[in-house]
Amino acid sequence: NFVAKDLQDLKRRWTQGFALVRHKNLVLAFFRHTPT
Repeated sequence: NFVAKDLQDLKRRWTQGFALVRHKNLVLAFFRHTPT
């Protein structure tokens, strides 16, 4: 099924993007709390 395959790819991409954004926010928060 082409639609199911496309949906699965979209879900995978969204999950990867969400993980990337979360990681970026964690890194930013870490640097913000670290005294310079």
